[in-house]
Amino acid sequence: IDLTSHIVRVLSSLKIENAGPDAVSEVLFAFPNMQAKNLAAIKTFYSEGKGKGKSPSIALPTVIVQREGMPPELTFYSVALPKSLEKGKTLNMDMLAVFAHSLTPFPEEITQADVQLLVSQDSAYYLSPYAVKVQSLGIRLPNGRVESYTKYPNTKLVDWELKYGPFESLPPFSYSPIIVHFENNHPFAITEHYTIVHGGARTKGGFSRIDYQMRTNIRGTSSFSLLTALLPPRAHSIYYRDEIGNISTSTLWADSRETQFGIQPRFPIFGGWRTTFTIGYSLPLQDFLFESDGKRVLNITYGCPIQEAVADKLIMKRVMEKDAAMTEDVVAYNIIPLDSPSITNAIVSFPEVRAAVSALQYYRGLPKLPSNFPIPVARNADMLDFLHYVFGFQDDVVYYDGEYGRKDNVGNQREHVVHLLANEQSRLGKVLGIEP
Repeated sequence: IDLTSHIVRVLSSLKIENAGPDAVSEVLFAFPNMQAKNLAAIKTFYSEGKGKGKSPSIALPTVIVQREGMPPELTFYSVALPKSLEKGKTLNMDMLAVFAHSLTPFPEEITQADVQLLVSQDSAYYLSPYAVKVQSLGIRLPNGRVESYTKYPNTKLVDWELKYGPFESLPPFSYSPIIVHFENNHPFAITEHYTIVHGGARTKGGFSRIDYQMRTNIRGTSSFSLLTALLPPRAHSIYYRDEIGNISTSTLWADSRETQFGIQPRFPIFGGWRTTFTIGYSLPLQDFLFESDGKRVLNITYGCPIQEAVADKLIMKRVMEKDAAMTEDVVAYNIIPLDSPSITNAIVSFPEVRAAVSALQYYRGLPKLPSNFPIPVARNADMLDFLHYVFGFQDDVVYYDGEYGRKDNVGNQREHVVHLLANEQSRLGKVLGIEP
């Protein structure tokens, strides 16, 4: 049992023997209902041989089942074997079960200076519908500090590991409860639309930034101040912002396999605190969009990219065909899609961005632009369009054979100006009044 994180991982390495008269094609695993409700993932692997002659592991189908005559307090999973297990034969199998929300903070409230203590409840005996000949249990802890734990004659704490057993000749459904009360200051994170919540022991009392900055390892040991998101390779034009504006406290590292994006919130996150933010990035289309049988196929990983975060609810929004039809004037952009209809990028709806766009609008005192001067349907003409027309500003619009056309080589200058204005506005606070 791995308790080094807020996510509990249980790896069971089993040697299974068919002691019955007939061949079997499945193996049942049991979990208490209170534990099964927190089961986030379960995987079972099978391999043959030992040492260098061991074959590669094969994932086996694992499904939840209901069987008559079994205790109703238990949840059962069935694992289909790759081939029937004959009488007297054995096989080796590994099962990995991952649990979320299975650790309980105790005490439930702590001060800024306190360490976080958690309680884990399990069984010293391996719970199984079959008889167990011999079994041992090891519990990995984040550090050597353990407040208390259930003791048996054959129990010992060695460094950062708590060991139980071996236990022999256990009948089916044997269960012996154990409780471990230990220190764990790793963050409890739940992701809901990039609302990150520290679900550990709630912080009581006031927060002192001076104490935190002077003695972070003491006054902030139960908090977290950094999240790591694993983005696809070749991700670019990455941004990180919240309701106030852009956040510059982030790091980026990339290679051919992945892009690591370090996210540092504006303030440390203690128990019960939350923070809301938005991250976005662009990807090379040719790496993820393919054509097959006359249809376009998008092949991209779906899930929460933040490491060690438990996503209780995950929502994916896609652009419908009727929305995709609006993309006639879509052009490349870095952060703010000013020249294209954006129904999926929320950044254009931020008050600071809308205020910056409004400040640049074309006003009545300027001469009218020619009727054939190209203005994207997604926006109105602005002062930068006037500079393009009169001075060839940034050489973004050219006149050729009686028509105006766009070269798009430096079309991001408008974004840069709006970006700068929005940042300055965010430092002053939210826009008030009827103006956007």
